[in-house]
Amino acid sequence: MPDNDVRRPLEEEEWGMLSTRIQAGEYAFFVASGLSATAGLPTGAELAERIIEKLYRNPATAVAVFRKRFGYQGELDLPVVTELVEKKYGREKMIRHLISCVTRWNPAPSSIHNFFHLFALKIEPSGKAMRIITTNFDELLERSLPASREVIVTDEQYRMGIVREDEPWVLKVHGCIRTQPIDTIRITATDLRKPLETWKRTAVQSILALRGLIVIGYGATDIHIKRIIVSAIRQSVRETYWVSLGEPSRQVLSALFAKNGKFLQMDAMTFFKNLGMEENN
Repeated sequence: MPDNDVRRPLEEEEWGMLSTRIQAGEYAFFVASGLSATAGLPTGAELAERIIEKLYRNPATAVAVFRKRFGYQGELDLPVVTELVEKKYGREKMIRHLISCVTRWNPAPSSIHNFFHLFALKIEPSGKAMRIITTNFDELLERSLPASREVIVTDEQYRMGIVREDEPWVLKVHGCIRTQPIDTIRITATDLRKPLETWKRTAVQSILALRGLIVIGYGATDIHIKRIIVSAIRQSVRETYWVSLGEPSRQVLSALFAKNGKFLQMDAMTFFKNLGMEENN
């Protein structure tokens, strides 16, 4: 597939146009763990290691003991590790350890997260509001937004209509450590193989039907969300921008090429600075 144009760096004028369109409320953001890692939260492999350390008395030998007990080889994979822990010790204990490991860091929102706050304020006068879809179950993203923002984790919250069109909101498709975590968090390999709940698919599709899409820090590990995103890219009336240091899949690149989208190989900080966003704006 010829994808040279997909990878072409944006010119200064194009960055300015994109910034203007974001501030006009024409784009929604899809953000994933690549964003939280920049603020000091552990990566998936690091989080898996911390969870294992909580299972045994001696943290120094915990990973070796875990590997021997479960016959585990290779790099620690969070969905696989949490699945093994859940089968052995139960979901409640696995989620409890997960929450403990995430909240132990509890960093403040980073400079990157503050850019979302600035964009939310800049979008407000347009009469629209920021829409963010995220697979992150920590709370850094929503803590960076204005106090009026809504956080949607359960179908009840969505159905009860607490989402106001004139206020920014965050849809957490993989659950949240604060809101019914045992039921809402999707983290194990089995969790990620299950289709997304109908109300979440409806919410995501309704957001993306009206806006273009900017994807930041997503590794496309949830095949069901990946399918929704690829479909949204192909159906969008606006070009999609995929921002990551890692290479997206050929399926994603093909969808971007078909709709004049762009793969911007950079970190989130560089992306926001190229948009002309400064924290003192």
